[in-house]
Amino acid sequence: MIGKALKQAGLTLCALLIFTSTFAQLDDFNFLRTAPLDAEKYLQAYMEPWTNAFGAGLNGGWYNTAKPHKLLGFDLTTSFNVGVVPTSAGEMDLSKLGFTSLQGSGKAPTVSGADEGTTPTLTFPVGSQSISFPSAPGTNWRYIPVPTLQ
Repeated sequence: MIGKALKQAGLTLCALLIFTSTFAQLDDFNFLRTAPLDAEKYLQAYMEPWTNAFGAGLNGGWYNTAKPHKLLGFDLTTSFNVGVVPTSAGEMDLSKLGFTSLQGSGKAPTVSGADEGTTPTLTFPVGSQSISFPSAPGTNWRYIPVPTLQ
């Protein structure tokens, strides 16, 4: 499931980059400048739940004993934390991402969102033509393992 969603996100990014160079002969150069920026906004919003959960997982388990060490003594501790993505972070509103060229509306799943059903279509208008592709599906994975060494 996770691999499928990450593969779809990678394919979406590749499509953006390929179409940017494919339509290089067109007169709409603003599209060529803004396509990577829109792809970055989309991928940041798509991956945000996992990055936030990873950061929260890094904050857990940082404690030591109060027992004093002998001369040149130290502790080495390993722990395993889990960052949990809230269910409210399972989707993003495409119209609120501030795209410059990319057009899309509706609620699209984030990486931790649902992996069932159809996803909204994203469209790049290029002069009189347009490029359309589906947004990436979610993974239904809300738990991010975070091993730490202290």
